[in-house]
Amino acid sequence: MRESGLTPTSLAGQVRELGRRRGLELRCTHTYVKRWLRGSFGSSVPPELIAAVFSRRLGRDITPRDLAAPPPTGYATAGGAASLARRRLPPDDLGLRGPSTPLGAVRTAAQLWDADPRYALPPVSATDLRDSVRRWRRATPPAPPQRAIGSYRVGQPDIAKIHALTEHLAMLDNRYGGGAARSIAMTHLRTDVLPMLEGSYSGTVGRNLFRAAALVTHHTGHLLYDTGGHGAARRYLRLALDMAYHGHDRAFAAKILGTLAHQAVHLGDYREAVELAEAGLAEPGLTPAGRAVLHAMAARAHARLRDSRATAISLSHAESALSAGTPAQEPVWLRYFSGAELHDEIAHCLVDLRQARAARPHAEHGIAARTDRYARSIAFTRVVLATAWLQQREVERACQVATGALRATEDIQSERVRGYLAGFRERLRPFRNVPAARDFSYKAARMLR
Repeated sequence: MRESGLTPTSLAGQVRELGRRRGLELRCTHTYVKRWLRGSFGSSVPPELIAAVFSRRLGRDITPRDLAAPPPTGYATAGGAASLARRRLPPDDLGLRGPSTPLGAVRTAAQLWDADPRYALPPVSATDLRDSVRRWRRATPPAPPQRAIGSYRVGQPDIAKIHALTEHLAMLDNRYGGGAARSIAMTHLRTDVLPMLEGSYSGTVGRNLFRAAALVTHHTGHLLYDTGGHGAARRYLRLALDMAYHGHDRAFAAKILGTLAHQAVHLGDYREAVELAEAGLAEPGLTPAGRAVLHAMAARAHARLRDSRATAISLSHAESALSAGTPAQEPVWLRYFSGAELHDEIAHCLVDLRQARAARPHAEHGIAARTDRYARSIAFTRVVLATAWLQQREVERACQVATGALRATEDIQSERVRGYLAGFRERLRPFRNVPAARDFSYKAARMLR
């Protein structure tokens, strides 16, 4: 305490703030600190948090043992949820430090995949993410990853298993939402992928292994994004960048940057989204669909910034890129980006620019051209179409379309879909005297609570 210069009040405040960032609702005050000084820690405040505050303040690693604190035995989280894992809390920059060596990436994966994303991982600001990506882009090309030690010898059949499960996760995600696949994905990472990364492999196999690990880590990050775990999602996606780096797959790295841009738009970090999309476009080896995705993400950000000219330019580039390609020649992880997907992105942009009449045909095409395999995307597009009708003050038509998306929430576990519907319900407020609006709001309130 003396070395840090903290008072009991300031220490308690910093512990509460750090706890809040970790999902903990702590009520410690200066009187708690006085008990800690007497060696009485109790069970309401994790000693790891106290140690973390001192670590930051003193610029060196402080552990609970240094505080003479007892071993952790679990701590109640806000709302009475399950306890934190019985180990030191992960550092705030976990997953954001790379690129590192292959061994460093594996160590990060072990720590990140072992942390509970609901409680143990604090948010990641757009600035921190941007700085981390900039460091990644400046890194020199790595040597092929290889390990001569390890109890398990990894081969191509093992890598094929990772690809097969990743495709299964994508199917579940697109059809039923991120909540339907998240726990499966995280278990797979811990029990299957991590032992392979810690095994032994040649340079060729290692490169393919890191590519496969990048794919499944990216998809798990997307599942976390869809279920509202944004801090964890950014860390997983950033780790996927490192894995793609060690797998020498810059084209897939560009796709990851596109996903980060998509999430940044969702979170309101529009300028950072443009930068992420442009970083992806600067990567080598992009396919036509790969370029189209990134131009579309840039367009989405420009539209949120109300820059109609930049939006039009980016959408034009996206259309040109997609028309130049052949779907069968695209990587499996890019074949979802079809003409229907681009129509959906265009509709999003035009609605954001309040060009409702122009948006409607694109949204209608995006809905008609998809099957239930992409049920979540259809739900998104229905809300976009409903919003376009609402912008034209066609309230009954808007509510009719949005009701279709509302029914889909019975089968789709997606916080993003719920967010779209909650946003539409909010936009109905000026029309609350219209019977159709009242009826939809009542149904939405029951289904979204």
